[in-house]
Amino acid sequence: MINKVYSKLFLSSFLQYFVLSITGMVDCAVCGRWCGTDGLTAMQLAMPIFFLLGIPSMIGGTGISIVLSRELGNGRKNNAVSAFSTVVMTAVAIGVIFTIIGLTCPSLITRCFIGFGKEQELVDMVDQYMKPILIGAVPIIILDILNAEAALEGKTFLISAVSFMMLPVDVVLDIIAVEVFRAGVAGIAYASTITYGVSVLVLLIFILSRKSMLGIRPESFSLAMLRDLFISGTPHGIELLCDTVRPVLINMCMLAFGTFAGIAALNIQDSVHYLPVAVCIGTSSAFMTLSAVFFSEKDQNSLEYLRKTVSVKVLCCITVITAILWIAAPVLVSLFTVEQDVIRLANTAFRLYLIGVPFAAFNGIIHGYLEGINKVKLSSGYIVFDKLIIPLICTYVLGSMYGVTGIYAAFAVSEIITSLTKAALLFFRGSVRAEILDPLRNYVKSGFTCMNMDVTELQGAADVSKNVMDFCIENGVSERLSYHAALCMEELVSNILRHGFQPGKKNHLNVRVAIDDESIVLRSRDDCNQFDITERYSILETDEKTSCLGIKLIYAASDKIDYTSALDLNNICIHIMRQEGEQYVINR
Repeated sequence: MINKVYSKLFLSSFLQYFVLSITGMVDCAVCGRWCGTDGLTAMQLAMPIFFLLGIPSMIGGTGISIVLSRELGNGRKNNAVSAFSTVVMTAVAIGVIFTIIGLTCPSLITRCFIGFGKEQELVDMVDQYMKPILIGAVPIIILDILNAEAALEGKTFLISAVSFMMLPVDVVLDIIAVEVFRAGVAGIAYASTITYGVSVLVLLIFILSRKSMLGIRPESFSLAMLRDLFISGTPHGIELLCDTVRPVLINMCMLAFGTFAGIAALNIQDSVHYLPVAVCIGTSSAFMTLSAVFFSEKDQNSLEYLRKTVSVKVLCCITVITAILWIAAPVLVSLFTVEQDVIRLANTAFRLYLIGVPFAAFNGIIHGYLEGINKVKLSSGYIVFDKLIIPLICTYVLGSMYGVTGIYAAFAVSEIITSLTKAALLFFRGSVRAEILDPLRNYVKSGFTCMNMDVTELQGAADVSKNVMDFCIENGVSERLSYHAALCMEELVSNILRHGFQPGKKNHLNVRVAIDDESIVLRSRDDCNQFDITERYSILETDEKTSCLGIKLIYAASDKIDYTSALDLNNICIHIMRQEGEQYVINR
């Protein structure tokens, strides 16, 4: 089931960034063909604005993924609604501030990006692209946040549909901007802004409808939840801050060591490189979300499987994709311009970049995993080291030694250095190794132990019941309470197998028993038809003795039951308190 859920999470993030990469390539190609080298240069110098706007977007999107995974995993739906409402309203407020800057003084940010003291002609050229992006800051910022919420609800199809819708909308608007209105790079920027706005509108229609599990409720805004979201999303916010500062300084190095043709080639490389970046981001995002779920459940076995098995498969796939892109590089870069010098430089830049992609994917997996297991400080430290300090050192040293080619090679060299450094720390430094490989050692309660089982057929319900009872007795639970736990699990599994599994479809059901000194927690997780046991129980006729007897037995033998639907999975948690368990009678 982990592989299936990982694939869904990866696909939702990958498709979003893949389509964004395609739209970026279209923008770059239209700009290169219609606006020439000057247009490509203006786009490249203004491009860090997307990273700047991405800081609140990524903090919000990442924070909401982690917080919602935790809150929904523990059955706290009201907290989840508060978290989502808080992050959306905060993101909108930040976007409005950027919009005001775009309407009044866009040159302020432009000069920060290209350096104060540059000639006014260059500033005006960059402003043409900068201003429309700032004006459309609100949809650019909240798109990632809305996608994160939709992904946690398992709406992969919706995310895919919205992502693929962006491509034709952007292409049509780009052509209208440059052919009909003759608006140049400013028109291309406005086309991007409108495309983001249309995508956000579609997602908002879903979220504000009754089909969404959460919705947006302004009265649920919480400063305490905002703080929690900020802390959870800080590592990715720091990463985007590094991604903002780094290209600004790299562009300054290009202005110092290179030419406008070199900057234009870097813009082409930046446009094409989002294809492998989409794979890396999808990988990191999926690892972060799944590790957060497993960490909140104290599921060491699933964390280990994610670390050892899934990561190896993913890195192998990314290496193959990188090799294919290496072969296709000359064809890809020739789509953007007819100027041979720019094509030659762009081909060199992209191929040198691709060398570092598998190493970047490895670093992304480590970052996502660390965030998921709540190692925020360690992840933030790695990100600053990986995304800012080492790349800038490599860019300056290699740029001063080898000029433009050295700057192009800096990414691959920095990713290789950071990957080797991380591997060395992982294998040779005891404390870091322990934090990564055994993240639950400081979080489990006294006497904690757990057991996982996969169930595929109806007869397995009886086996589950026996295994649960034996496991409870072996770990010091009284025979009566062990029977209660076994009965709850057997009835729950039987209901899911009979009514949830769909004929002709390969469904999955995983059950887990966790015991500590205070309680027994029974958890089922399946990808069958959605079924809220708590809602069903609330509408049962209490005086009808035989209706839904299995559900009544589960409620009679337990203290608390939670249901959540997250990641397109049904999650049911049954809590039985050990201290008071002997007082419960099945026929109450």
